Amino acid sequence: MTRTLTDLAYDYIADEIMQHRFVQGSFINESDIAKHLNISRTPVRGAFKKLTKEGILEYVPNKGKRVTGQVVRHESLVELLQFFDFSLSYFFNSLSTFFVDIDKEDLDNLASQFDYAHASHDFSALNEALITLVTVLSQAVGNSYIRDITLNSLAEIYQILKQKFD
Repeated sequence: MTRTLTDLAYDYIADEIMQHRFVQGSFINESDIAKHLNISRTPVRGAFKKLTKEGILEYVPNKGKRVTGQVVRHESLVELLQFFDFSLSYFFNSLSTFFVDIDKEDLDNLASQFDYAHASHDFSALNEALITLVTVLSQAVGNSYIRDITLNSLAEIYQILKQKFD
């Protein structure tokens, strides 16, 4: 697949935003970016248009383009979801390998949380149920390190999806 200069400009700007070198609220200049990339302003304009359509940039009259949001790459979300899947697999495998029991009341409470989240289509309730699931599993298995990493990943997933669908 041939990459265009617009793709190059888009990737550069998106990476700068992801790395917090272009921070939310700051203005970016197409001439500066074109000069930095050693390309004309036309592909930069195309990248600006795409980023504006995605809600990452906004046009402010007499000022230019302002960074409004954080760029989230599809690959980043996929990696976070894969790690979350791995963590759950680890917890369930540990439970079955070491014959660890989980309190029935905890499981009933967890099932109720998931039922409520599903019935109400409440994304925040689903996130809370997932946090409870990870907490219950990690307590049963006794691995706070994996719990902390998994909860951090879950928080990132939640923020990405909340930003995407709000």
